[in-house]
Amino acid sequence: MKGTNFKAGILKRLRLLVCLLGLLLAADIAADAQARKMWLKVNPSPKCGTDDICYEVMNFPKEGTAFGEIKSDFFYAVVLRTTEECGVSEKERRAIQELFPKNKVFTSTMDCELSEDNTSYENIGENGNGFIAVYAGRSKAEAEKFLQTVKAKNKFPGANVRKTRVVFSGT
Repeated sequence: MKGTNFKAGILKRLRLLVCLLGLLLAADIAADAQARKMWLKVNPSPKCGTDDICYEVMNFPKEGTAFGEIKSDFFYAVVLRTTEECGVSEKERRAIQELFPKNKVFTSTMDCELSEDNTSYENIGENGNGFIAVYAGRSKAEAEKFLQTVKAKNKFPGANVRKTRVVFSGT
């Protein structure tokens, strides 16, 4: 009888310890996920830079800390055309930017020669393809409306809407 109560007490304490560890782990995972979600804040302004959608890195890890990928929230873009990898020059991007002064025109330069860019975009430019795109809003409705603006220019016959996000690759 004494041994049974002793074993039951130990099992009860072990269960409690396992539950507490599980709660701590779940809280840590939730906090980490929330912090990662906030790391990239997209700035669609055409005034913010040259090639890419600008982003503000939130809660960036300390220098020398290894990390994998940091992703922004999703947004919509109108892909004007796809190209071979690194197939859009900065001169071309700027000329197209003049057509859309309120929406950032961007392209991926991640794997291009002489580029130190560590950003890519989900659902655009897969399989080694390059692209040129324009920020079109946070909602599909905004993007579809902007697509009509693009089509009205009669310069980009294959233009289409894509849901994407910025992916910053760490070291």
